[in-house]
Amino acid sequence: MGKQYRKIILAGADNICESIMSEAIFKNIAGDRPLEIISRGLVVLFPEPVNPKAETVLKQNNLQPSKHYSEELTIDDVTADTLILTMKESQAQKIIATMDPDCDIATLRGFVGYKGDPVTPSGDVENYQLAFEHLDLLVKAAAQIIFAPIDEELAKEPKPLSPRLAEKVVKQLPEALDEQEAVQEEDEQDTARMECKLQTEKKLEEEYWEVVKKTAEREAAREAAKEAEVSEYKLLYEEIKAKNKSDNRSDDAKNEENEQNVENAEKENEE
Repeated sequence: MGKQYRKIILAGADNICESIMSEAIFKNIAGDRPLEIISRGLVVLFPEPVNPKAETVLKQNNLQPSKHYSEELTIDDVTADTLILTMKESQAQKIIATMDPDCDIATLRGFVGYKGDPVTPSGDVENYQLAFEHLDLLVKAAAQIIFAPIDEELAKEPKPLSPRLAEKVVKQLPEALDEQEAVQEEDEQDTARMECKLQTEKKLEEEYWEVVKKTAEREAAREAAKEAEVSEYKLLYEEIKAKNKSDNRSDDAKNEENEQNVENAEKENEE
């Protein structure tokens, strides 16, 4: 059985965007598990409002932020059974260097076995939606790891279910379920969880590279537009330069003609 965590802290730079979205996703899938989930920022000089585009994306996905202002991570937030998941590797290193908390620390991607940082959302709401979808896959993959020991412990020491869960169990399971059927169902659930995990990991990797590809395409399009604009200015410069050269030649010809006329008039006067 893996390590049990009772508190998850999603930590970002300023706690107004990625960490807020990750917290909302995590809380939505945590259900009634005994797990505290919060988000914090590393640099919060004063409470800042949540990024409006992040709020818009959460609403589009039927989620709500747990708060509307940023909060700074402090050592008082940390307990021995806390797991801090940062958005970027540099943030994890900063927490270790400045706070050295007595708990586990990892990046969100690193915790589920991937290298690198998630794509930082910027620009329009469409880009924020892409970032949300990437975070959604990462959080759900991390949740499978975190929930497993909690669910195993709950199965060994059953506790009274909430009315909502009790109603769900009554609807799904026959009252006279024998031990053999229970073992078979548990095996099927393990198989389903494994298949879901493999599918999630594959989709996660595909989504990550798709976001990277789209970002690269946008950058390439911007560079191409810049090059086209420079080429247009160069062409216009050459046209102006050629026109000025032609005008200069015309002026020289006129001056030469005037000089010839003056010379001819002087000769006639002498005669």
